[in-house]
Amino acid sequence: MKSALVLFSVLSFFQMQSTFAQQASCLEDNGKPVSATNTEVLNWLHSTNGRFTARAYVQGTVVKRYPDQTNHAHFAIDLNGDGVGDLEVIYQYDAGQIPGITPGMKVTTCGDYITAKNSPNGAIIHWVHCNSRGGSHPDGFLSIDGKVYGFSPIASSGEQCLRPVPTSLLL
Repeated sequence: MKSALVLFSVLSFFQMQSTFAQQASCLEDNGKPVSATNTEVLNWLHSTNGRFTARAYVQGTVVKRYPDQTNHAHFAIDLNGDGVGDLEVIYQYDAGQIPGITPGMKVTTCGDYITAKNSPNGAIIHWVHCNSRGGSHPDGFLSIDGKVYGFSPIASSGEQCLRPVPTSLLL
């Protein structure tokens, strides 16, 4: 019985790994699941210039917190396990408060990737919250240590998020 439970746990882990990029909760503008994960984002970081943009769904570990700017949290995450901050995450506090960001926190996020030379990391992911205004822009989200953020009412508009909180997150 114990070995069956271990086997089930291992198989479940690999199934989650293989479906990482196909979670229905992280969508492209056309409504299809985002296919860009850590590897592709790292490729973009090193091969694109200027203002390259795309939707991305990544997971990593916080390595550095930057000072807040204009009602946004800024922090760097490591995408490939080398301990270097590969991507700057920018989170809008109007979408709800988040815990104090500290190195070592596990992050899964969905949003808009931009190659940005003015970022300390050379690239950012933002719009990591729901789209409370409706329209065609897909929702994003931020999961920190297994808890989802970015689905509170947007304080500046008072509008509620129109879509449900994603529940199928991998961490």
